[in-house]
Amino acid sequence: MSNFCSRVRDAIEWRWRGVCLWWFGRLARLGAGIHIHARWPWPISKPWRRKRLSLYPIEGGLGDEIMCVPILSEIKRRNPSCEVTFHCRHPELFEGNPHIDRLEQMERDEYPRGFGMIYRNAKPPPRPLMAMMAECVGLRMEREEFVRPEIDGVSDEVRRALESVSDGFVVVQPRAGHWTPNKQWPLVKWERVIRDLATDLDVIEIGEKSIFEERPAGRFHDLTGRTSLVDLMWVFGRAGLFAGLPSSGMHFAAMYDVPSVIVFSGYESPAGYNYPFAEMFHEPPECAPCWLTTDCPHDLKCLAGIEPSEVATAIRRRF
Repeated sequence: MSNFCSRVRDAIEWRWRGVCLWWFGRLARLGAGIHIHARWPWPISKPWRRKRLSLYPIEGGLGDEIMCVPILSEIKRRNPSCEVTFHCRHPELFEGNPHIDRLEQMERDEYPRGFGMIYRNAKPPPRPLMAMMAECVGLRMEREEFVRPEIDGVSDEVRRALESVSDGFVVVQPRAGHWTPNKQWPLVKWERVIRDLATDLDVIEIGEKSIFEERPAGRFHDLTGRTSLVDLMWVFGRAGLFAGLPSSGMHFAAMYDVPSVIVFSGYESPAGYNYPFAEMFHEPPECAPCWLTTDCPHDLKCLAGIEPSEVATAIRRRF
């Protein structure tokens, strides 16, 4: 009987959470001020003003957690006495963060008590993603200050792989994440870009799996499938430029003030990020931004016109 009651309670909570997210998404479309004041009308205190605050990112990606870093900074800047508990899936990103009083690890499908930060309940998001996440605690962002985590425990394998490489190299992440197939610029085009650059620049590929069957000639270094989060942060701390898609590498580059050359599809808009892009490629068709997580019915025509020579030239302009 207790198991039955527990399942019923979980089902009701799941349904209620869905209704709330839908309603908050509707409010978010009406503007930041309406979104915030409708959720916490006077005299209800906005969450960021309270003595204690427990919060977590509802979205589960690495980049989504990195976007929480400036939000935590802004909360503490405005309310230094607030006792902040932050629940996350990747605690390595927040080691030594002075704006967190208590750091708790959570599982992917876990929803702890507190305020969940989300942007995907209003599609397409009407404002930058970080701004929408901050609104979920009643906050309107005035600045985006990244605090870099303490790095300890870089693997010997990664250090050895880059021991002969001078700082200021190019980091590339040609594969998109698994959330949607509609961010992926053709891998054959990425191959051409990397082969071109590696003739005279040090190029470091990161990600789960390399796009190459055979290692290309020149100054190419493959770190795919070999890096922890700590390793990645160490690599970005030495990098001179990042090239890739709007995925985790783009967020790491923003955290470490590394200029980025980003290839955007029509899935989302560059206006969703206030990042130091060196250059961005974006040719949105009439159906963009689509935020579609199933296969594109138009064969990704939003990416068809972007050529490898353009991307390689944009990268070279930084060297």
